[in-house]
Amino acid sequence: MKRKKIKRLKQPTTLRMNEWLLFKFGTIRAAAKAMKMGEANLQQYLAGNRRPGFTVFMRLSKLGCDINWLLNGKSMIDNGKFRKRLRELDKAVIVLKRLGR
Repeated sequence: MKRKKIKRLKQPTTLRMNEWLLFKFGTIRAAAKAMKMGEANLQQYLAGNRRPGFTVFMRLSKLGCDINWLLNGKSMIDNGKFRKRLRELDKAVIVLKRLGR
């Protein structure tokens, strides 16, 4: 009797990682080179056969990927505290410009 192969479903993190890498680098080969790993190794992550660990997340972060977005689909910009702090900084810039005139 043949055993049925269980098809793994891609996790949202894997889908976002694939989306970001292809947007940023265009090809798996270019993405693998930028991440300093083999192409086959990266394809294992993107296929959902391997789970990325700390090292992979750090490499993605250094390349400019928002790890919060990658893991939970929400960017730091979506955070209300971040927006509040950004408004405070905008006000401070306006005050500093006025004082500099």
